[in-house]
Amino acid sequence: TLILNLVTQWNNVAANRAVEEANAAQVRFARESRDLAAGRARAGVATNADRLQAETSLAQAELTLIQTRANLATALAQLAVAAGLPPQTRLDLAPSPPLAEGDRLKQGADALIAEAERLRPDIVAARAQVDAADANVRIQQSQGQPSIGLTAANTLTALDGRLDRNLGSAGVSLSVPIFSGWNTRYNIAAARAQAEQQRAQAEQVRQQAGLDVYAAYVGLDAALAGMRTADVLVASATESANLAQ
Repeated sequence: TLILNLVTQWNNVAANRAVEEANAAQVRFARESRDLAAGRARAGVATNADRLQAETSLAQAELTLIQTRANLATALAQLAVAAGLPPQTRLDLAPSPPLAEGDRLKQGADALIAEAERLRPDIVAARAQVDAADANVRIQQSQGQPSIGLTAANTLTALDGRLDRNLGSAGVSLSVPIFSGWNTRYNIAAARAQAEQQRAQAEQVRQQAGLDVYAAYVGLDAALAGMRTADVLVASATESANLAQ
């Protein structure tokens, strides 16, 4: 959980950095547009309303950049706390690497779910509880069977610092249950019910893990497809901005 939180906060910082970079570019573009509108107004080919609209767009872009930088500062503080540092710690972070293409997706959802069933601690713990419940059933079953016990003892007695007596004993005992008021049968039935309950809970944990993995798998696949579409939109928007300039 700690590792996942740390990675999540680091990605949050990377995302806010990218948004800050984009908004800073938007401010530069809005400033250029404001200057162009002012020049056109002075040349008599645009109205003051065009200039005011450009100034409004610049002010909105600057406000958005300020808010983005505040979000980035918050994300850096959260990352520092996740790493066990004071929130005001200045972190010297490397630039974000290029986004991966999702090679893990080549395994397919089935392989990822199988890996989760092998590695997830909650599934391992649930299976251990099933094993413990099965062991308890065997213990309760053994309570109704004859049992043999072995005992051994050795006693030394000293009087006035001298060894007075050394007694040793050994014994074998046989216990044969005859009737316990059906107590053993009830205990076995209860242990079996507990084992079935643990199996049901383990299956529920396994199903939930599979659902988590599959939902994340579908979400990542959709995000990668969205990235490809976003690249097309960025290229189109860049060309439109160049034409407008």
